Amino acid sequence: MNPFVRKPLKDKVLWGRMIENTVGAKLFSSVQEAGGELFYWRERDDEVDYVVKIGKRLIAIEVKSGLYSEMLKIPSAFTHRYENTEHLFIIRDARKNNEKNAGARFVTLQHFFENPGKSIGL
Repeated sequence: MNPFVRKPLKDKVLWGRMIENTVGAKLFSSVQEAGGELFYWRERDDEVDYVVKIGKRLIAIEVKSGLYSEMLKIPSAFTHRYENTEHLFIIRDARKNNEKNAGARFVTLQHFFENPGKSIGL
């Protein structure tokens, strides 16, 4: 196997960054086609991977490329500041929603890359 491919597969942090950046590139082109804007948001230790703004509509997007055991959530500082935001998780594998993420949508990486605009609701 090519070392360029082997290293990211072994390094989970590098792999996660590569997936997150690839999602960002797809988001950027899809959002531009829809006439929207794409942002990153951070306040102290809270951050949101991507925020899509189309008109008054906001979609907070978190990208999770690995297996995870922790609760998926949009940072509380963002949720409090922008109460009517839609929450979307782009995740590695299908996962059932849970009560802590009521109202959030989950999309697999595969589904997102097959149709990015439709996956995020554009």
